[in-house]
Amino acid sequence: MNHSHLSGVLRAAAGRRGYTVYTGSDDRMPQTVAAYPAAWLSPMKLLSSDGRSHGTAVYEASVRLMRHGHRLTPDAEQAARCRMEEQLIDLFTELSGDERVIAVERLTVRPDTLSRPDGCVAMTAVARIVTHF
Repeated sequence: MNHSHLSGVLRAAAGRRGYTVYTGSDDRMPQTVAAYPAAWLSPMKLLSSDGRSHGTAVYEASVRLMRHGHRLTPDAEQAARCRMEEQLIDLFTELSGDERVIAVERLTVRPDTLSRPDGCVAMTAVARIVTHF
């Protein structure tokens, strides 16, 4: 299945960048993430599919990167956010080079404010992934 393949590519790319990768529905994130730096890969959403035995499928992918933020100065927190933004763009750029991917569209990256006692710094990227099958 395309979504399994795409998830695998994103998991491997995040792992190569030093992130412990977790997958699951967003409501399970607080009790699941046990170590930083962490990458949270939400389940992919199939937005559309055209064709029978051959065609295209469009997915929405969401990746959240998290790092310790406890006791960071505002400048250090901003630097961490900038680095994570670059890494998220790199993840989706790498995904765009996959043999099954036609295009990565509408990539958005935004800072997250998570209510966690450890004061984590987080950034989330969401994109549409157009694939062929």
